[in-house]
Amino acid sequence: KEIGGYSVIKRLGAGGMGEVFKVRHNLTGRVAALKLMLPLKKSDNRSLRRFHREISMMQVFEHPNLVRLFEAGQEGPAPYFISEFVPGGDLSQFISDDGTPTLTPDQTVRCIADALVGLEYFHKATYVHRDLKPENILLCRENAKFQPKVADFGLAKCYEKHGGTTTREGEFAGTWMYMPPEQITDFKYSRPPVDVYAMGVTLYYLLCGCSPLPGFPAPWEVKARPNQIRLKKEPFKIILDDQRIPLRQQNVKLPSEICEVVDKALSMKAVNRYQTAEEFRQALLSVIV
Repeated sequence: KEIGGYSVIKRLGAGGMGEVFKVRHNLTGRVAALKLMLPLKKSDNRSLRRFHREISMMQVFEHPNLVRLFEAGQEGPAPYFISEFVPGGDLSQFISDDGTPTLTPDQTVRCIADALVGLEYFHKATYVHRDLKPENILLCRENAKFQPKVADFGLAKCYEKHGGTTTREGEFAGTWMYMPPEQITDFKYSRPPVDVYAMGVTLYYLLCGCSPLPGFPAPWEVKARPNQIRLKKEPFKIILDDQRIPLRQQNVKLPSEICEVVDKALSMKAVNRYQTAEEFRQALLSVIV
C-alpha cells in the first residue's frame, strides 16, 4: 500500500522485470508511476543489473518526448524507481477492437513524428531502445493535441560501449512483431536503425491495423482471441525469412507517399532504412499536409 513515501493508487500492469503502479506522494500529493522490480532468484544478477541500468540511463535524460525519472530507491530486496505519470494512455488505443485505425493518417504520422524527436535525442546520447512499440509510447493530451513520450527503457543500452553488457552471445530480446533481422542476428550490437524499424512497424500497424509480417497476428487479434493464436513457424524464422507486405497492399486508401516512407523504414537490411530517427521524421513530414 505504501512504498518510499508514496501511497499506491492502483496497479497499472507488469512487464518482464517489474510491476508498475500509479502512486501519490504522501507529502506533496504528486501523482507518479512507480516501477518495482519483481522478486528474483538469487542467481538472476543480469535482470538486477538491467533494472539498475534502466535507472542510470533515465537519470541522464530530460526531454519532453521521453518519460522523466523523479527518484529511485529500495523496498526490502527490491529496487524501484519513480517516474512521471503519463495520463493519456498509449498509442495502442488508436486501433479499435476489430482492427480499425481511429486516427486519420495525418494525425498518426504527426504523432509518430513527434515521438521521433525524443528518439533522436535518445540516439544522440548514444543509446538504442530495442523495444519500441505502441504500448511503449505514452501520451499526454494538451488542448486536444497529443504529446507522445517514449517509455520503458528496460532493454535499452549504450551502443558505443560494449563492455559490461548483460547480453550473452547469441541471445536476443524484444517484441517479435517489431524486431528487424539484425535484432536477432546481432542483438548485442544493435544500432539506431533497429529503433527506426520498430517505429516503422508501429506506424504501419497504426495506419492499417495489420502486421507487416503475415506470420504474426496483429496485437488486436491476439487480444481478441488469446487462446486461439498459433504461429505456423518459429518467430525468428518469420523475421529472418519472410517478406514484409507493402503498406498500400494492406490499405489502398492510404496516400502512396506515406506508404513509401513507411516501407523504407521496414527494409530488411539496415543499410536500406533511414539511418537516424531525424531522417525518418523529415521523410514523414515531407509527405503530409
